Amino acid sequence: MLFHVLEYVDWPADAFPNETAPLQIGLFGAIPFPEALEVLEGKSVQGRRLVIKRLASAAEAATCQVVFFGAGEKDRLAQVLPQLSDRAILTVSEAEGFAERGGMVGLVTGQNRILLEINRDAARKARFSFSSQLLRLAKLAKERP
Repeated sequence: MLFHVLEYVDWPADAFPNETAPLQIGLFGAIPFPEALEVLEGKSVQGRRLVIKRLASAAEAATCQVVFFGAGEKDRLAQVLPQLSDRAILTVSEAEGFAERGGMVGLVTGQNRILLEINRDAARKARFSFSSQLLRLAKLAKERP
């Protein structure tokens, strides 16, 4: 599902160091099935090769264009998300309530499918935009105060 989301995201111009730079996806925290994301390594989205990196800290996310948080990281989100919020880094997770906690894209398990929750305010703050096709499929989430 992450791969398909990436096809419908417009990154800010300064998100990449140059026109041929890869799109780096950082995996933050314990991810139950990392091989499900690591299979994306080497694939291409929007003309950019995907590179998967494991991250141990928010500081390591600085070179990534996407940070995927493991569902078990929900207790650390309040600490880490503010460190990424003003950067051109798309934040994604399957943690419950992720978009309401300030993340940009939540992947929520529904009845026999994965549902999208998108926090447009968090995305706008980092200068991201999503295609209307993606927004039609998603539930729009508001950040909790």
